[in-house]
Amino acid sequence: MAVLRSLDADLLPPLPSDVTAQTCLDIARTALASVNERGQLLQASRQLLLDRAAAEAELADATHTLREAQAAVVNAPDPAAVTAAESAATEARTHLDDLDREASDARAMLAAAQTGLLQVSDDADLAREHWRRKRVALREAEVARGIADSLTALRQDLLADYAQQISESATELLQRFGGEHVAFHLDSDFVPHVELIDGRRRKLKLLSGGEKARAGLAFRLGISMQVTDGGLPDQIFGDEITQYLDDEGRRAIVETIGELFASPILISHTDEVLDYATSVHELTRDLLGATEVVAATH
Repeated sequence: MAVLRSLDADLLPPLPSDVTAQTCLDIARTALASVNERGQLLQASRQLLLDRAAAEAELADATHTLREAQAAVVNAPDPAAVTAAESAATEARTHLDDLDREASDARAMLAAAQTGLLQVSDDADLAREHWRRKRVALREAEVARGIADSLTALRQDLLADYAQQISESATELLQRFGGEHVAFHLDSDFVPHVELIDGRRRKLKLLSGGEKARAGLAFRLGISMQVTDGGLPDQIFGDEITQYLDDEGRRAIVETIGELFASPILISHTDEVLDYATSVHELTRDLLGATEVVAATH
């Protein structure tokens, strides 16, 4: 761009400030055409000078002949004619020098125009490469966005299916545990709810202690059933899982646990588990705070 702005105003019109690479390339080509035209004019001038030089050579020959004639004192030329010839030769030499200077300036401008054209061509190639990279990056971004959208949709579908399966398993367990809640729901945000018989739903965090214990146990066992591909392990370890429940609720849960698991291990501070247990270990704490087994039955 700087090279183009430095060219002669006769070759190149003023450049606008927001000129593009393609515009610079077109202007440089126009300037090159102008330089070529001026070169042709200079070539014609050079031919004229060559002709003038030939005439000057003939004049020199004539002058030599004149001098020989003067030496022989034969027909001496008119002094005015000699003066006129010398004046014409001087003017020819002056004109030739001017043409040489113009030719030199034209060659310099031509070289500058060619250099500018090469620079503009390089800038245009660089701009095209940058544009190609941007298009490639855009296509790659579109592909990546499409993949991300597909994965997001797949993840949402899998989570929805997983939540639905957990809800179904927990609902079955919750109904077996008894109580006023008839169904368990896990939404897409993984916020658990229980459903009342009239269809109303309540979040687990809003339930009472016993309700929350019953629904929470159904929820955890429902997750376990999905982790084990719909089944349940043979053994479960439950630490006061009937806490906060009344006697009927505790017995319903212990009975269901005994039906679901082959060898559950339960820790309880109430005696309803004794009606279902096949092995009992009674623990107590002495005056020093140490825990010891005081009775064991099998």
